[in-house]
Amino acid sequence: MALPPLASDSVTVVLRGQVPIADLSPRWLHDKGLIGDSELAQAKHLLLLPGEVNNFSADWLTVTAQSGTLQVSTDREEEFERLRDVAAGILAAFPDAPLVAMGMNRAVHFVAPSREAYHRIGDSLVPKQHWSETLGDAALKSLTLVGPRADSYGGRVEVKIEPSNVFGMAVFVTCNDHYDLTLLDKPIVSRDDLKLDGAAEEGVEKNLQALTILNEEWGSSLARSMTIFEQVGALGLP
Repeated sequence: MALPPLASDSVTVVLRGQVPIADLSPRWLHDKGLIGDSELAQAKHLLLLPGEVNNFSADWLTVTAQSGTLQVSTDREEEFERLRDVAAGILAAFPDAPLVAMGMNRAVHFVAPSREAYHRIGDSLVPKQHWSETLGDAALKSLTLVGPRADSYGGRVEVKIEPSNVFGMAVFVTCNDHYDLTLLDKPIVSRDDLKLDGAAEEGVEKNLQALTILNEEWGSSLARSMTIFEQVGALGLP
């Protein structure tokens, strides 16, 4: 399977926990060897509210830190591996920062080859004949699916599919590879055992677990998300 042309492809690592907001800056990342001279020269703060929000960019990298959440992201595919290194470097610098959970999230917008293919994707996901009598010629606005992880980590894989609000005749798909940073005795295989919500416990030991996952599962996470995107794109084929 092959996706239609990608109009956008981005990856974000989300850390939930107590990573220090005030310590993060382009200069700090540079001093830690996580970005280079050129990124530092292009760095700029997008929003800075001391103690509340710290949002800055450094060329290909965007960092957003606020109470309880840190996000690092890029929309350049050639920098996906460096993004993982930045996230891992931040975690390694704060080994005593307690974490709650981590997400390795990927999002794409892909342009459908025709209007027929565009509608075929939505109609395949949610057959409209079930709704024709009450909604007429209905369209898919948003669909979210949640599935169990295929490994022994606690968490889930969440996929959201929507019409793109950025590009015309395009589909927006996100894949949230969510980890609650625990290990299970055996993988969850039934949807009946999935935890769709609920607060996870915070712990310093989860920092090391997050580092392990970033270093060992990054490639498989990106590959899994691309497989999902291709499955959605294939629904537009006649």
